[in-house]
Amino acid sequence: MKLVTLILFLLSLNLLFAQNLHNDVKYFDDEKVASVQFNSFGHYGSTVMDLHTSRMFYQGGFFDENLKKESLNRLSDLNYFGGEYGFQMTYSNPLSTLFDDAGFYATYELAGSAGISFSDDLFKLIFQGNSGFVGDTANMGPMEISSFSYKKFGFGLNQDDRIKMGVGLMSFDSWQRASLKTGYMAVDDNIDSLTVGLDGRFRNGLNNGNPVGYGFGFDFEVIFPLGGKNDTLDQTKLVAGIKNLGLFFSNKGMTTYDLDTNYSFSGFNISSISDFQSSIIGTEALQDSLVPQGVEDRIVDLMPFELYFYSPSRPDGKKLQLVYGFRYRYGAAAMPQVYLGGDWRPNAKTIFSNYIHFGGYAMIQWGMSLKKSMGRFKIGLSSNNLHGFFTKEAYSQSLGLTMSYVIK
Repeated sequence: MKLVTLILFLLSLNLLFAQNLHNDVKYFDDEKVASVQFNSFGHYGSTVMDLHTSRMFYQGGFFDENLKKESLNRLSDLNYFGGEYGFQMTYSNPLSTLFDDAGFYATYELAGSAGISFSDDLFKLIFQGNSGFVGDTANMGPMEISSFSYKKFGFGLNQDDRIKMGVGLMSFDSWQRASLKTGYMAVDDNIDSLTVGLDGRFRNGLNNGNPVGYGFGFDFEVIFPLGGKNDTLDQTKLVAGIKNLGLFFSNKGMTTYDLDTNYSFSGFNISSISDFQSSIIGTEALQDSLVPQGVEDRIVDLMPFELYFYSPSRPDGKKLQLVYGFRYRYGAAAMPQVYLGGDWRPNAKTIFSNYIHFGGYAMIQWGMSLKKSMGRFKIGLSSNNLHGFFTKEAYSQSLGLTMSYVIK
């Protein structure tokens, strides 16, 4: 399964890149310059499983009763597991080279994401079996699964380095999306039958060497000065934007499974995560019972897009300044992300940040970043959860890198 493969690939990396909102070096100062910028980012985590447990999905291992108990104690009504990654290269020229009041930018991006949100009953059902629901009903919904990867070419205009708007053409190498609005499993008191009711949809793109589909999206970003005169560049800023708002057009190999019926079959139970795929996903009888006949056809759907805002620190302001940000991703099976913290500018060429980060695929995390300016070259290094590099009991791990080179 492509979803499992992508998640396991993310987990197999010792160091992953962190989502880069606060690590953006283009707001290191207020100088308007042409530049080339590189961003690499990614993150994986879970609200339920710590790093030690998560790594069992690719290293194998026995999910013993102690580990189960720890995870069960962390369950809430809705839980998350997943990750994202990406690389972006952008050339930006805000110096009014095209029109009297507008510059331009061009960008190339590689990115992907895989995630799942699931109910507490579904987790118990998979990792404890159906014995705990004898004479009872397990609520398996709501559940959402999302997996995609793409390449993007983008172009746009930026007016006075304040307003940016552009378009992007995206080529998708993979696309999977599943949603379960409602789902239940009832176990008979005599433990001789199970009844499962499902209401949802699963879509899977076929990659036969060609893209599974294409997307056309709209990007927009605006910078609001906070306080002071609106035409003063050195005021505190609020950066707000939307990315990849548009439509996805699949090839003819997109398979859609609509789930809206009841099934009866025998129960199952697993203890070893290393046997997860063979014992459940590979069970032909279960597949035949649960998966209806798929329909292959072209589809049109909303692309995964994101909304964001954040406030970088002021270059000529106080040494210690408040910073904050927000990010919401549609179609990624992830929580909204927020962070709050402070920037410390000990000198004009250094920014050290310390902040609390919440959301994505994990709960509360402790983040840090360091940005340096070295002539024409600027570089930033960050982690949304520094704790993840020192103990396996953390719930996420990330590392981010951003660089910018000024062209004069």
